[in-house]
Amino acid sequence: MAVIIGLLGEKRAGKGTFVKLLKEIAQPKIIGVVRSVDILFETLKIWKIEPTRSNLQNLVRAMEEKYGQGTLTQAVYGRIINDSSEVVVFDGVRLETDLVLIRKFEKNFLVYVTASPRTRWERSKTASEKAGENFASLEQFMDEEKAYTEQFISKIGAAADFKIINEGTIEDYRKEVKRFYDALLPSLT
Repeated sequence: MAVIIGLLGEKRAGKGTFVKLLKEIAQPKIIGVVRSVDILFETLKIWKIEPTRSNLQNLVRAMEEKYGQGTLTQAVYGRIINDSSEVVVFDGVRLETDLVLIRKFEKNFLVYVTASPRTRWERSKTASEKAGENFASLEQFMDEEKAYTEQFISKIGAAADFKIINEGTIEDYRKEVKRFYDALLPSLT
């Protein structure tokens, strides 16, 4: 059975960079990645709806209201169990049902990556994952933090096995990811 890493953090905290660095550090181990946002992107693409942050958040809310709490989490679960990697990162833990899912696996870690709002906003200026995101003012950026999909991050983060405050250089961040990997290593044997 694979080791499951639940990765959470506010937008632009550095989750994608964590995955990239972990893959580099862990070589030659195979690190699989399951992102809940990919499921949402795929759904909006099928419907020909622009993948703005608002549309993605509204889709999660609609799924939960119409089909029950944990609907997106169940879709993620299906992808995790079909991944044959030694380590599977669930990038995008956001909901309390996501935490329950992570803890169901025998070998699991919850990692919380965070940074100050200003640092994350500065990073968003060069980001282009979600349509229109790089044009938000600091006030708009902070308003988006109130969305349903963002409300539980700090609460779930309090249960994290490992926390990284990503305010420094990329080398500082690499050292923190390496420190996490060293803590993870015994679980891989």
